[in-house]
Amino acid sequence: MARLSREESQEITRAKLLAAARVLFAQNGYGMTSLDRIAEEAGFSKGAVYSNFSGKEDLFLAVLEEQGRTTLDDLTDALAAGGNDPMTVIDRIAAWSDRVSKSGNWPMLVLEHARHTQNAERPKVEEDIFHAYWHMLGEHVCAALALGDRPRELIGAMIFELTYAPAMNLVAKPTAGDLVRFALASMIPHLEAPSHRAASDGV
Repeated sequence: MARLSREESQEITRAKLLAAARVLFAQNGYGMTSLDRIAEEAGFSKGAVYSNFSGKEDLFLAVLEEQGRTTLDDLTDALAAGGNDPMTVIDRIAAWSDRVSKSGNWPMLVLEHARHTQNAERPKVEEDIFHAYWHMLGEHVCAALALGDRPRELIGAMIFELTYAPAMNLVAKPTAGDLVRFALASMIPHLEAPSHRAASDGV
């Protein structure tokens, strides 16, 4: 087996640290997750963390970006599954929303991080991450539904907020997907939006 280059080895280490941090931040929150615990979970020393990230905040923001990329890749795969009539596409986006809504309450983690951070530049960094994510999410949805020149970032932000709405963790119905399905169907001319009862029944 060929020996890994330094760059390849560092990339693997970084990926393992991100994976461990993602799990621990989601389980324990930002404040209760230490770099020592992340390093231990990933199988490295704390020094490995500082070789890849400037500190806990930098690692958290990298996890946040990685979470966004992962969910967008999932959406891309879902939309490529075949069938392009509007309601089929909307159903796929709604199913994606339901999956993502159960993957951890990342917006609440961001709020917790904001309470702990001492760096005045961090809120701007987080804002940039969200704006980029909303835009890409809107691009995917608008392209799949042929929504023309509709505002991509606004549509992405709408779907994001419906997907991660805190109340969705407290009720069985309607689901995040039901809300997304209703909102998107309402945007398509001549396509009847599901009624509240139908959406609640998962139709």
